Amino acid sequence: LLDDLNDEKVLGDEEADRARCLIGSVKKKGPKACQILCEIHLQLGLNLQKWAKIRQADHLLWLHGGG
Repeated sequence: LLDDLNDEKVLGDEEADRARCLIGSVKKKGPKACQILCEIHLQLGLNLQKWAKIRQADHLLWLHGGG
C-alpha cells in the first residue's frame, strides 16, 4: 500500500519512509497493535481505490469535453 500511495503521489518518499518506520514500531508492540494496523491498512486501501476511480472518471469527463 505504501508503494501504491507513493506511486500515486499521495505520499512522498519521506512520508513513505516514516510510515515504514511506524509499521516496524507497531510490529514490535504485538498482535493487537498489528490487528489495528491491518484494519487501518484495509480502510486506506479501500479509500485509495475510491480515489483512483474518481480520478479515472474525472479524466474521462475531461477527455470527452465535460470538465
